[in-house]
Amino acid sequence: MTFFKRLFKTSYQSLLELLAFFPILLIAGINLSSQLHIVAFFIYLFLLIQIGSVIRGVLNVKKRWAQLVIGIIFLSIIIYFQGMTPIYAAGFFILGIISYFRGVRYMEASWENMFPKQIWWIVLMFYIVGFFFYSRVIMLKEYLSYVIVA
Repeated sequence: MTFFKRLFKTSYQSLLELLAFFPILLIAGINLSSQLHIVAFFIYLFLLIQIGSVIRGVLNVKKRWAQLVIGIIFLSIIIYFQGMTPIYAAGFFILGIISYFRGVRYMEASWENMFPKQIWWIVLMFYIVGFFFYSRVIMLKEYLSYVIVA
């Protein structure tokens, strides 16, 4: 039962972390939007975090190389079924492997060590600067409502 409680806690924490870096991740999602829908992009990032948590928490895989191989397999499956071109696949692969290993680290470290409270001030700056860019750049204007809601 404690694992499910911990998994629920890590899913909550991963959602907060995705929300914290939303303006930056949205730019990556916009660039990948011709290959992958933005909503699917964020769902895949969240699922990769959860897969990393399950791999480390349930299967108790402790060796980093084994975790890396499992992560690459899951990312390859996503990239294959989405039919991404190599350049878009490389960008998604980098973000995906980072998300996957964040999920692994959620099971190894406490939330305070993973995401210190001081980062929220940096997140506030991301949103202020992001609002400025999303309201001024013509290509990004249609996504301004996403930033405002976030």
